[in-house]
Amino acid sequence: MLSYTTMKRLVHYTAGRAAVALQPFSIRADSPCACILMYHRVADIGFSDPEHDDWNVCPETFERHIAALVEVADVVQLSKLPGCLGKPGNRPVVAVTFDDGFATFFTEALRILQNYDVPSTVFVVTQEVETGGPMSFDGWSVKNFGRVQSDICRSMNWSELESCLDTGLVEIGSHSHRHLKGFQCTREQLYEETHRSRDILRSRLGNRHSKIYAYPYGSARLGFVNAAYKHAVKAAGYEIAVCSEIGLVTSDNDVHQLPRVEVHGSDTAGTVRAKTRGVLAPFRLIKRFRSTSNSIERSDFGAADTVVPQRRPDRPVHRRKISERKILVIGATGQLGKHLVPRLVERYDAVTCFVRPTTDRTPVTLPGVTFLEGDARDRESLQDAFRDTDMLISAVVLEDFAETLVPAWKAAKIPRSIFVSSTTVLTKLETDTKRRKIAAEQELFNSELNCTVVRPTMIYGTPSDQNMAKLLRYLRRWPIMFIPGDGKSLWQPIHVEDVVSALVHCVDNETTSDHNVYNISGPHALTADQIINEACKALGVRRMRVHLPLSACVWTVRLFGKLIGPHVVQVEQLLKLAEDRSVEHTAASQDFGFSPRPFSEGIRQEVALIRAEAKGSGRNSQIPITETTK
Repeated sequence: MLSYTTMKRLVHYTAGRAAVALQPFSIRADSPCACILMYHRVADIGFSDPEHDDWNVCPETFERHIAALVEVADVVQLSKLPGCLGKPGNRPVVAVTFDDGFATFFTEALRILQNYDVPSTVFVVTQEVETGGPMSFDGWSVKNFGRVQSDICRSMNWSELESCLDTGLVEIGSHSHRHLKGFQCTREQLYEETHRSRDILRSRLGNRHSKIYAYPYGSARLGFVNAAYKHAVKAAGYEIAVCSEIGLVTSDNDVHQLPRVEVHGSDTAGTVRAKTRGVLAPFRLIKRFRSTSNSIERSDFGAADTVVPQRRPDRPVHRRKISERKILVIGATGQLGKHLVPRLVERYDAVTCFVRPTTDRTPVTLPGVTFLEGDARDRESLQDAFRDTDMLISAVVLEDFAETLVPAWKAAKIPRSIFVSSTTVLTKLETDTKRRKIAAEQELFNSELNCTVVRPTMIYGTPSDQNMAKLLRYLRRWPIMFIPGDGKSLWQPIHVEDVVSALVHCVDNETTSDHNVYNISGPHALTADQIINEACKALGVRRMRVHLPLSACVWTVRLFGKLIGPHVVQVEQLLKLAEDRSVEHTAASQDFGFSPRPFSEGIRQEVALIRAEAKGSGRNSQIPITETTK
């Protein structure tokens, strides 16, 4: 059976051939209109991903498009296009635009544009500039980063953008700061998307390159462009804004919602000529069908096609004023709970922590917090704690407490609950941990109660975490880092504060109770080598990396296991190091604007915390407190 993306390409190709056939009947040439073409990525990928749209045009096809354009049209920069409307002439006026600011514009497209002396406009997502990794909103890049050259997945950096401007053919516009969906943004988020991105562009590239805006996802019919978003764009001072609705530009169009015409990799030179002449009926038909059949679950472009977790609208949703909820937290004194409870206290009137009598509760002893003593391994103790609870947040290791926690939760019929699991359930390795987690989650999903499961990837960001804190101390102490495998496996660690933000959003947002699962991760997938490099930068040190054959490491660990019995390193841990563990967080981004910090920023914050803790305790952290992170 053909995949969705393969069928879509076939449909676009068929529509393109129909447009070419209809071109002789077009009366576009004498009309006072203009056409804005919309590209994304220009690269030679070499393969087709059946699950994700790559939004790609290969360089050879792109050059044929440009050669056809200069023959039949006058190409201008987008900022100059409104002034060309209504002027006499038989050649159509066209602006060529590129969304997302992929680095392949600099490495592939710019050379072709220079050869034909064609001006263009590039829209960049300012948060993605300089990250060096795949753009977090682009599912294809997140999945295939490491399989293709990094330029195909990453954004241009500031140096490359400045080089583009030096040609005199390129102008830069904003594609927002984080590429969020307009209909899911609060007023504050819309302000940040528009104002912050403009301020960054103005400070880095000059005022001229902060006047044009392209709405992410861009469809007004699907709600991505609405009145509030347009108001924010105008208030930020943008003079022109473009969307993704299909159409030609006339003097009657709203200058802050100009239509565009998307160009596909299957388009021939004849198809592009037909589009510039306004032969758009076949493409409008496709778009209307897609928006009707897919509604808002598949965006028009940008983020990859993602299966949305099954909703259960038949479940009753508990309605109560949010600030008055009685929230019970299990695992409040753990690594995650110590960061979660202070955030909850800021927002809600009644927060109760379920703790063992012997547990040190100092980190969460705050005004507004009450404590219930008990043991999460004792069902009766849990049932007593669950009485009169409006919302349960479980931050304990789910599979370790499922035997008592889940039955007590079902019996109490708590109206709303959030459970923290992990993306270990997605590993391809058949491990005992995976089986136990899946079984525990399934017990939750089989209930008719409202619950949300949040699955973070590897959590870092505290001096006591078992992942990055150990790595930082090792890198500080030893000059050589030994890495099992080739160091190219992908990881997507998430900062503890970003996990907390996701949990708080789930508490705030009633609609998240209709979803079963939210996978959450860092913004970009990073190789093991990249993670070590960023950790070294945060420490201000240089370390040699030595890659060890994975098979030899596994053999050695198994041998030691037979000789001396169980020890610190397990074979399962080694096999996990060689597995790609990148995870998309598309559903969380769509439903509550989840936007985690880059790893480079988070690891610097962790280094600072470790140094501050060492300074306060007067002990040696093995990370000198006299150094400053760079």
